[in-house]
Amino acid sequence: MSRTSEAEAQQAASDDPMKYLWATEGAFRMLTLAYSLFIHTGAVDHYTRPHLATALIAVQCIWSGVVALALFARPRWRSWLVAGDIVVTLGLMYATWIVADASWWDHNQSLPTTMWATNAVLAAGMQWGVTAGFLAGVGISLASLHIGDDLSWMVRSPTMPILVSSGIAAGVGGVGARRSHAQLVAALELRARAAERERLAREVHDGVLQVLALMGRKGPSFGAEGAALAQLATEQERALRTLIADVDEAPIAAPGSSSAPVDASTDGAPVDLRRELLALAGDRVRVSAGSSPVLLDAARAGELLAATKQALANTERHAGESATAFVLLEDLDDEVTLTVRDDGPGIPDGRLAEAKAQGRMGVSRSIVGRVESIGGRAYLEAAPGEGVEWEFTLPR
Repeated sequence: MSRTSEAEAQQAASDDPMKYLWATEGAFRMLTLAYSLFIHTGAVDHYTRPHLATALIAVQCIWSGVVALALFARPRWRSWLVAGDIVVTLGLMYATWIVADASWWDHNQSLPTTMWATNAVLAAGMQWGVTAGFLAGVGISLASLHIGDDLSWMVRSPTMPILVSSGIAAGVGGVGARRSHAQLVAALELRARAAERERLAREVHDGVLQVLALMGRKGPSFGAEGAALAQLATEQERALRTLIADVDEAPIAAPGSSSAPVDASTDGAPVDLRRELLALAGDRVRVSAGSSPVLLDAARAGELLAATKQALANTERHAGESATAFVLLEDLDDEVTLTVRDDGPGIPDGRLAEAKAQGRMGVSRSIVGRVESIGGRAYLEAAPGEGVEWEFTLPR
C-alpha cells in the first residue's frame, strides 16, 4: 500500500469509534449530577440521617467524575466500569432506605435522582448493545419503583418508559457508531489497496510493458526467431494490459498525499527538479528550467519527473523522428508549473478513447495518475496538426 493511504487506514483502525458518544454521555452525567445535587440541597433536611446522605452524595460526585473520565479515556476498562456503574447506581438508590423514613421515600425520588440513574442505562446500551440497554432500563426502573414501595406505579409512572427507551436508543447509537467505523476502516483499506495497485500499474507500464512493446516492434528485424519472440512479446503485452486495466482510471490518493515508491531513507529529502530535468536535454529535447534550483521532496519530484519522461516517451514514439519536445519549468510563489510540448502532428480525434479501450494506460496512469497522486493537476491540449502540450501544476 502507499504510505499515506496505509497510514490513514491504520489510524482509522486504531481510533475509538465510541469516544465522541462517551464524551457526550460524560457531559450528560455532569448535568444530571448537578440536578441531583440541587434536589439534595432541598431534601437533606427531611432525611433522618442527613450527614450520611451528604457523604453518599459525595461518593456519587466522585464516582461520576471518575467514571465519566475513564469511560472516555480507557476503552479497555469500559465493560468493568459499566458493570460497576450499575452496581453503584443501585447501591446509592437503595441507600435511600437508610437515610430517610418511609414517609419520605414512599412519595419522593431516591437519594441519587432517577435522572442521574439514567447514566447507568445509557452506559449499558452504549457498551453492550440494544438488549443490554433494554434490560438495564427495566432493572433500574423496577428498582426505582421498588424503593417507593409501590409497584402499582409501574402502570402510571413514566419512569420505566423513559429509562427503557433511553437504553434502547443508546444501544442503537453504539451499534451504529461501531458499524460506521468498521465500514470506514474497510473503505480506507480498499482505497489503500487500490492506490497500491495504481502505483504498480504505472510501474508495470513504464517498465515491463515498454520493453514488451519494443520487442514486439523490433523482433521481426532479427529474422524468424526474432519474429517468434516478437509475437510472444505482443501476446504477453496484451495480456498484461488486460490484467491491469481493471484499476479505476481516477486516482485514489487524496490531494496533497503521496504514493510515490521512494526508498524510506530518502523520502522527504529535497531534490532539485531543475537539475533532473536538465539531464533529459538532448538533440530532440529542449529544456528551459531557469537558473535557480527548484527543490521538492523526493516523492513529489520523482512522480513529476516520471510523468515528464512518459510524456517525452510518447513524443518519441508517436510524433515522428523529426519532432522536437520542449520542456519548460517555472517556479512560482505558491506552485511549480512544468510544461512539456512537442511540434509533432498532434493526436487525432478519438485516439485517446481508442487507446483506453485497448488497455493502453500511458495517459491515464503514467501521466495523469502520477501527477494527481501527489496533489497536482495535469492538463492536456492536443489537436490534429498542432502538436501535444502537457501542463503539470503542483501546489507548494
